[in-house]
Amino acid sequence: MITIKTNSVKNDRLLEIDYLRAIACLSVVMLHSIKFEIGFGLNGEGLETIDYILLVISGLLAFGTPMFIVISEILLSYSYPNKMPDDFYSKRTKYMLMPFIFMALFYAVLLRYDEPSMLIPHFLNNLIGGYHGWFILVIFQFYLLHHLFTKYIYKYSATHVLVSSFIINGVYLTFFNFYEPSTNNVIVMYIWDRGYWILFLGWIFYFVVAYYLGKNYKPIIAALQKYKLGVYLSVPLSIGIVLIFNNIYPDVSFGSKRFDLVFLTFSVIATVASLTKKVKELPPLIDLLSRYSFGIYLLHWFFMLVQQKLFSIIGVDFGYFNILIYFALGLFGSITLVYIANKFSFGKYIVGNVRKKTKPKSKLAA
Repeated sequence: MITIKTNSVKNDRLLEIDYLRAIACLSVVMLHSIKFEIGFGLNGEGLETIDYILLVISGLLAFGTPMFIVISEILLSYSYPNKMPDDFYSKRTKYMLMPFIFMALFYAVLLRYDEPSMLIPHFLNNLIGGYHGWFILVIFQFYLLHHLFTKYIYKYSATHVLVSSFIINGVYLTFFNFYEPSTNNVIVMYIWDRGYWILFLGWIFYFVVAYYLGKNYKPIIAALQKYKLGVYLSVPLSIGIVLIFNNIYPDVSFGSKRFDLVFLTFSVIATVASLTKKVKELPPLIDLLSRYSFGIYLLHWFFMLVQQKLFSIIGVDFGYFNILIYFALGLFGSITLVYIANKFSFGKYIVGNVRKKTKPKSKLAA
């Protein structure tokens, strides 16, 4: 039985989360850098050795997206375990949903400027999760789930809720990963292609673990110190699980919408939180990546598209070294553009708000 304690609203900064956010950001940018070079929508069948290795690496790095999603609920449950503030949704609408909508339009125009008739359909498709910003739709569902949990679900046994969500999540993802529909219906095929990513059922176990972790953050993180060896060993063990799964099912997509990635995601979270528990001040690079992570996530794809188009026009190809160029341009190009955009009053509604640089000391370090 897991005991759930009732907490008041907390305002202290958790520096461990900044590390997690920075790592998730780097993972996503490198993942997409690899995919831009070797191609999207690949599975493990019929690839050259180097491409297969890169595909496997990208699959392991896919923990970055669920980590972003988990972080959102950890912070929510930690800060508002019982009730959200009145301005909660208005702030998230301005600084998350509005940038999501703007970027949905931006990428539609970018990719369909030469096909005006397809612009609106592409934009609407982006709004329902058709571009890489889809995770924001999952996070907003988590906000609604948090309301439900703080009103009703908290009364039930945490163990029962965790086990139930584990089964639901596993069955849901297994169904969409291994069952092929016998129809060519456009809607059904869209759901199987990417639509199932958006519904919270594909992330419910992530949410439940993050919910209880946030409500019991300090005692759980403190407990990790007692089992450091097990925590650290969980990462290579989880990597092994993913690699075995890849070998057994090479025709399944190497992405974040697989249940075997749950173990890797939480093992990385536990390890990083354990290693950084006593950190009192963030390194400048970690602070920078954490503060700009949302904008990086939204914009890095744009810089990679620009590089891909430019290299194609001028006939330049550095082979696999393109990956490093994609990564550097996607990362630092995004930071630069977000920095410039936030100099204007409307910038934060387009690329997201950037938290002011501070040097807080974690209260967990005591």
